[in-house]
Amino acid sequence: MRKNTIFWIIIAIFIVGSVAGFSSLIFSEKNQENVREQVTNRQQAIDTDVLPAKKQEKPTYHGVVRALEVSLYQQGTHYLEDAVTGRVLALLDTNNGINLDTYIDKEVDVYGPVERTIEGDGVIMDVERVEK
Repeated sequence: MRKNTIFWIIIAIFIVGSVAGFSSLIFSEKNQENVREQVTNRQQAIDTDVLPAKKQEKPTYHGVVRALEVSLYQQGTHYLEDAVTGRVLALLDTNNGINLDTYIDKEVDVYGPVERTIEGDGVIMDVERVEK
């Protein structure tokens, strides 16, 4: 009985120490500053590089259409990749009967309204027209 009690006390001490160490790592001021900086940098990149001007309701993007893997947020069926840099320009979806699968691995211009993704770190376009 005594060995069993000592075992559980050691386990409890280990768990409390692990939680305390992990909490201090997550909630440390330096970590919070790093997270804030990363969010700000991502937001600035989106605002200046990806999102169209406010007046532009139906922007045009040029790139290569790729099939999108299943995502947590289930937004979009495809994405548009910059042909030169490989950077993702926008997620693509369509409610207009356009079969985006016919454009996979092809360089195209896509047209349609955009909005921010649920995560807020990108854009999704409702594709209304595709041109090769």
